[in-house]
Amino acid sequence: MIEFKVTVAGVCFLIQTRYGLLEGKCRDFISGGEPDFNVCASREEMQREKESAETRISDSYAESLAVFRKMSTLAAEKDVLLMHGSAFSFDGKAVIITAPSGTGKSTHTALWLKAFGDRVRVINDDKPWLKRENGRFTVYGTPWMGKSNLGENISAPLCAVCVLHRAEENSVTPCTKKIEALLSQIFRPADVPHLRRVLNNICLLEKETAIYDIYCNMEEDAANAVARALFGEVKNEA
Repeated sequence: MIEFKVTVAGVCFLIQTRYGLLEGKCRDFISGGEPDFNVCASREEMQREKESAETRISDSYAESLAVFRKMSTLAAEKDVLLMHGSAFSFDGKAVIITAPSGTGKSTHTALWLKAFGDRVRVINDDKPWLKRENGRFTVYGTPWMGKSNLGENISAPLCAVCVLHRAEENSVTPCTKKIEALLSQIFRPADVPHLRRVLNNICLLEKETAIYDIYCNMEEDAANAVARALFGEVKNEA
């Protein structure tokens, strides 16, 4: 077994793995220190990941998914949420674009990068962690970045969650179904103690965070329209 430590969102994990894939995936998060949790995926857990995958996946990739699922479950004890979405920072403030797969989250984030250049940094393009600390939520990068493999080992205070919808015209409105939107895109552990912790933090996220429905086309002005709604008039400096 290969052993190494990673720190994500301030939580240290000792990971045990049979393959080299995980160590390579986690290279930017490898750390020292005393681990908060030990994580290792069983063969049974790997098989469940393979059975639930939409396409055929390797043993090493199945192990990677099983380990991340365990990490995200254990991290709930530290008030961490795993959210399906594309997270980026704009002038140091984090925005999460969330929606079902295939809606265009990554494409919308790419429009922000094109429109605003270095003012935008991708935190994690698929599976960021949100951690409640000091009375607010902060968005953290994780080693699991989706097909685009875009992200960094960085963090930023959460400014807004945007639920993306495809539309011909760009518009932004306050989300009318906030809890439903969050529940559909936040990982919920199977065991009751961790689930309770996650649900409590989802309720806090709903109360403390600006959540919007954004209706966008895939043209560059979509990023400008959302930026204006979130931050007021912004100068395009790309």
